[in-house]
This record gives sequence, C-alpha cells and structure tokens, in this order.
Amino acid sequence: LGKTEKEVQEVQGKLNSSESTVAILRSCTAIDCCPSGWLLYRGKCLFISSEKKTWEDSRDECENKYSQLLITKSWSRWTVPTFLKNADIAYWIGLQKTSFPWYEYGWLEEGDPDGEGVSDAWFWVDGSLYERPWQSKSNGSCAIITRGNIKPTQCASPNDLHFWICEKAAGPSSPF
Repeated sequence: LGKTEKEVQEVQGKLNSSESTVAILRSCTAIDCCPSGWLLYRGKCLFISSEKKTWEDSRDECENKYSQLLITKSWSRWTVPTFLKNADIAYWIGLQKTSFPWYEYGWLEEGDPDGEGVSDAWFWVDGSLYERPWQSKSNGSCAIITRGNIKPTQCASPNDLHFWICEKAAGPSSPF
C-alpha cells in the first residue's frame, strides 16, 4: 500500500508539472500575440528600447531578440503610430545605405553611374530596396524615424546614439 501511495504521489507530481507546462504554452494561442514588453501594432510586435546605442549595436540587440530593426515600407503617413508622429524622439530603423557593383542592379542605371563600377542604394534589413530615394544628397548611411519622418544620419559616431525599434511577426507565444 505504501508503494502505491508513493507511485500516486509521483504521478500527481508529473501531472502538476505537465499542467504547468501546458499553461505556459497556452499563454497565447491567438494570432495577434506579442511577448511581454512588446507592443502589438498592425500585425507586428514592436519593441521600443529605453537606451541609446549605435545602429549596428541596435541591429544586434534586435537579432538577440529574434527580431529585426523596424521596417516601415508598408506604412503610409496615415499608418505611422501616434507615438512616432508626436514625439520628438529619434529611433533607429532597419534601413541602411550600401555600396554595390552597379551591374547587379543594372535596371537602376543604364551605364556605370560614377565610372567606378560601384553605386550606392538604400536597403531595408530584409534585403529589399528602399523605393523612396532621398530628395537631396543624403548625409549618412543609416536611417532614423522621428516625428513620423525617415531621415538619413551617421551610423556610429559618438553623437549618433539613438533609441531603436525592433519588430517581429505577431503570433502565438514563443519562448523568446
């Protein structure tokens, strides 16, 4: 009888442990869920930093959170979140100027634009081309969003430390 009671207690302990695991896994099974500390916006989970870093360090922080710097290419001026439109705070986003051999994107220019075989273009961190070129020669190789506008700036000078925003798809809870 003592052995049976011990077995029952053991099974009960395993059951309680399993129930706890299931509760954690079920914490969110809906489509639009974000981890604790993240903000749900238009089907994406956004993490808004509370410290300032360089663009590269910010990108690395996002990657450590299984996310990427914010990509705003699907936003219009009507869909920019209020907190980004109204605050005079600059945030790094996932947009950076890159040099590349012009022939890889020959559809951009008929010939060699600078006679050097290399051209510059802005790309999102997902590899897609930024399709709204700057109106003037841009000063800087990284981008911030401030008051709802995207602006070029330097990436890593001591004066160019900014907050940043990470994004990842909203969905059922994950352990990250």
